[in-house]
Amino acid sequence: MKKMNYVEKSLNGKAELVTGGHFEQTKMQYAAWAALAIVAMPLAIAHSWEATGILTVTSAVHYARVFLERYSTEHAVTTARLIKKTGLVARKGEELRLCEVQSVQVHQGIIGRLLDYGDVIATGTGGQTVALHGVVDPMMVKRKVEA
Repeated sequence: MKKMNYVEKSLNGKAELVTGGHFEQTKMQYAAWAALAIVAMPLAIAHSWEATGILTVTSAVHYARVFLERYSTEHAVTTARLIKKTGLVARKGEELRLCEVQSVQVHQGIIGRLLDYGDVIATGTGGQTVALHGVVDPMMVKRKVEA
């Protein structure tokens, strides 16, 4: 028997999944390892192996934290709602009905623009905000929320 995830459990009979799932890791992994290589190479060339080791350990710890955060987060756009669930053991669910969305913002840095990922922030009536961080193809998600 397949285990249902949070998004599948929260769908009612009328709503259909438009887009969603766990956050994609691939592009963010490439960005993280590329940044590490850019910083670590000059240190290694300058024979500063201690600094390279400290940088590598710090990066590995940070990467593990980011991986767990991304793994424990689900998001979806359905025909009726924007859904976000965070947490591995404890769970926090945020939902915003699409008919209540007043604005949708996309935030992308330089690396995000190059690798096509970013943050999508939807604000609804009453000031309720649902922020999806590290979304692959954030402009597509924005179009789905605004549709």
